[in-house]
Amino acid sequence: MMMTPLHATFRLLRDARCSLRVPSTLRKRWSHRLAMLAEGLLDVPAHTLSVRFRPRVRVGAGGRMLRAIVTGGQRTLAVRLKWCPGADPAALDATERNMRWWRAQHPQLCEPVADLLDYWPDDRVLVIAERRGEPLNTGGGDAPVVSKIANWLRKYAEGDNTYGEDVSPLLLATVQRTAAGKLRVNARPLLEARIASASKSAANLVKRGFAFARDWRDHFDIDTLLRAHSAEQPAGFVHGDFKPGNVLVDGDDFAVIDWWIAPCVSWPLTDVATFAGAIWLDGTPKCQSLWRSFRDTYFPNDVNDVTRQTIDLLATCMCLGYLDRRAQSPGNRLIEQRRIAATLHRLRHPTTNIAHTPIATEVAAR
Repeated sequence: MMMTPLHATFRLLRDARCSLRVPSTLRKRWSHRLAMLAEGLLDVPAHTLSVRFRPRVRVGAGGRMLRAIVTGGQRTLAVRLKWCPGADPAALDATERNMRWWRAQHPQLCEPVADLLDYWPDDRVLVIAERRGEPLNTGGGDAPVVSKIANWLRKYAEGDNTYGEDVSPLLLATVQRTAAGKLRVNARPLLEARIASASKSAANLVKRGFAFARDWRDHFDIDTLLRAHSAEQPAGFVHGDFKPGNVLVDGDDFAVIDWWIAPCVSWPLTDVATFAGAIWLDGTPKCQSLWRSFRDTYFPNDVNDVTRQTIDLLATCMCLGYLDRRAQSPGNRLIEQRRIAATLHRLRHPTTNIAHTPIATEVAAR
């Protein structure tokens, strides 16, 4: 979503507050560790290196992101520190292990993915190489590179269709291996969980005065979609939060970031729907062409109506969750009240429903 100046000011204040919550003792310890890391990467003695942290600390659902630059002579190393103080250590251990396994097994897909340089389990910090670029412009300015992004995501989801026993730690609970060695996902429980979460978000929005959220389910034949996904679907690699904000664009190049919960094997359509929902939240007319470019590349042989409507449903669930979170903060409520109402109106209105504009313009009338 595009931010108003007031909204941007609140975000800056929030990030500044988070920056103050990073203790100086941690910064000092991390500076030493970064110097030791850079010594091997830059081939420069550690005692000659200087480490400078960027003043802004960004906060997200997964943790806090700090940026740092290590300088030695004419050489520099730029990194991002993903600090997850509230994360399950076992989950972070799995992330580090799975990412290294995936890079070793699928090097042809790794070019857009920032290197995981180090992992500090005692502080729950992932050290990630910095990648140049700005978040994907959903206003349409980055449309030419969207096809490349969609093509990469499709190949990433498919892997190279080699799923040996080594992939077993990456399988989520709903994924099973067939007798022939194929991986299949039971998509229905995943869809049911998303619908249940979206229903709670919609109820919260109604309590806060956004009545448009009340009948969101009426725009979907949910029973039919659940029956359609009762049969197992092909499984594949997923990112888990594949949204434009996690895709950095630099000219014709792009990088995919925020991998702390990935890679894992689940239902690839969830990544497509997350991307679609994030584009739709922007609400600008140019989003339609951006989505069409992405969709036509990801589904080169077109896509059936059930898949289209499933994308719509998953994307709507994601949007409701996002709007609920935006409405929970008193500051954001003042800023976002009209925007939330307008977004829910687009979801509810029959001529501007998410199923007809920008998410899937070709869906047959229900």
